[in-house]
Amino acid sequence: MKHPSILLLILAAIFLTSSQLHAKEIFLKNGDKVTGEIVKETKKKIIVQTQAFGKVSVDKEFVDYGLTDDVEAIVEDIFLETEKVPQDEKSKWSRKISLGYSQASGNTEASQFSGKFDISRKLDHAEWSGKLHSYISSANEKMDAKKFNGMLRYAFSFGQEYKWYNFYKFEGNQDRFANVNYRLIPSAGVGYWFSDEEEWKAMIEGALGFEHTNYRDGTENENQVVFVPRAFFEKVLFDDLKVSQDITMYPSLEEFEQFRLHSETSLINPLSEHIEWRLSFIDDYNSKPSGSAEKNDFRLISSIDYAF
Repeated sequence: MKHPSILLLILAAIFLTSSQLHAKEIFLKNGDKVTGEIVKETKKKIIVQTQAFGKVSVDKEFVDYGLTDDVEAIVEDIFLETEKVPQDEKSKWSRKISLGYSQASGNTEASQFSGKFDISRKLDHAEWSGKLHSYISSANEKMDAKKFNGMLRYAFSFGQEYKWYNFYKFEGNQDRFANVNYRLIPSAGVGYWFSDEEEWKAMIEGALGFEHTNYRDGTENENQVVFVPRAFFEKVLFDDLKVSQDITMYPSLEEFEQFRLHSETSLINPLSEHIEWRLSFIDDYNSKPSGSAEKNDFRLISSIDYAF
């Protein structure tokens, strides 16, 4: 036979996998391994059902590679000599598209549309991220809201446990019915993660920035230095249902009574590995709005998110 050693390897693989039909060996970077059946996998953890210890939670950052019970995969590795790439060397891209739409008819004809695109890339202890969000609504065939906002951000972690991070951010937004033609805010700051686990996330950060606002009605452009504090948390309530709160303030350092606030409270229900349903309550508050705009602008948005 041309490849007797390969045949022996295949037979050995079949024998081993037949003795453990549902077994999977998770190899760790320190040389240890966990053997059992994978019952759940998230972006950060692998939950393994073992015979001796029950369910074991393994952080993916400590995983080297896994050996499955799939004979075809083992044979493929033997013939193609597939190179196993450690997880920390992989490019970690994540993208999410969110779409929401509602329509009401009868005494009032109304419609709402929201669209979001978020992208991020994590490399070791650094992260690039960006977003583009839009919201348009109308009532009785007359548009009453049109908002666009975008953001580019770079952050890198430091410290003994990498819970502290520096970040540099550039924001831009437009709000037609709040009289804002465009608003640009470059900023830089520091933040701290109290927890970054799948079940519980919490952080605070603060930045100094420069805010330039161009108004639609010809009002003189406004330039000011702003302090930008932000707080975020996300908590798993039960099963995979999550609640999150994200609050960002933009107080002026020149006029202490002038500030803006953006608050987004969301209820998130995963429907599959890549799809989740989200219900968000958003409040944009401006203590000194321009023109005839109201101080508070509330929105309740139901949307479907697709992550890939």
